[in-house]
Amino acid sequence: LFGKDRQVKLTPGVIKAASGAVYHLPLIQVSNIAQSITQLKKAGYWIYGTDVTNGHDIATAQVNHPFALIIGNEHKGISKHVSKMVDLNVHLPMHGHIESLNVSVATGIILYTLVGK
Repeated sequence: LFGKDRQVKLTPGVIKAASGAVYHLPLIQVSNIAQSITQLKKAGYWIYGTDVTNGHDIATAQVNHPFALIIGNEHKGISKHVSKMVDLNVHLPMHGHIESLNVSVATGIILYTLVGK
């Protein structure tokens, strides 16, 4: 799911940057992320969110299927309202002076971890 407003659209540049992966993922544009989360929960999906400060370590997090992953932006993360709706907030533990990774890199690592469990 990706929001209709204030989000990048699926442009040729996005498709190229994703190396065509957009053709293999069920991407759905929605008007309201919170309403979509509610619908996914009713359909039996487990909702994971990302939270650098209050998330559980992704390496030890229990994984439930099917799931959806909510990713925030690099500066503010996901909204407090959406964060309260998720079933489990997760994060990638960082070492040294780096607080977080680029959103695309972090998303890839988190998805790889969730799908592989």
